[in-house]
Amino acid sequence: MNKIDFLNLLRVNTNAIVVCTGGEPLLQNISVLFGSVTKSDEREFHVETNGTIRPDLPFTYTVPGGPLLEKKPFPFSVIKSIKWVVSPKIDNELCDYTYWRKLPNVCMKFIITNEEELNKVDGIVSQYRLNRKKVYVGIKGTTRTSQYNTRLVDAILSREYNYSPRLHILLWGNRPGR
Repeated sequence: MNKIDFLNLLRVNTNAIVVCTGGEPLLQNISVLFGSVTKSDEREFHVETNGTIRPDLPFTYTVPGGPLLEKKPFPFSVIKSIKWVVSPKIDNELCDYTYWRKLPNVCMKFIITNEEELNKVDGIVSQYRLNRKKVYVGIKGTTRTSQYNTRLVDAILSREYNYSPRLHILLWGNRPGR
């Protein structure tokens, strides 16, 4: 999406929160989009990332058989204006937890399937001294039953993490288009 399309979309869409997600948003030069939003725009802007690309550093990547992607560093004013949801895979060793922990406008989100993976979340939280109040844990699954795993939800809450169910699954199941 280019800058003009983004600004036009914001003009017609009056939602209070705008979320940039899908794939890895930080592979795109989205800082120019957020940097062009006026200060009078009172909406919250969120970016969901896997945490492997830092917004404050340049990034270059060649798509196999495709183009060279180059991302410029975000200005710090843009970084601090965005609410970041960092959602790394449990075994993602490329996530720079130390960097993300230092930003005040970041929460971490982990998706787990069992208590063993929850124990890995504990290890990450402990090793990188993450604030448990800013850690959200969800349960992987595409059925309502998967989200009602009370044993696992109790384990998440007993460790003082936030439980983040897949609300669309609870409401509509795994129906396409919802």
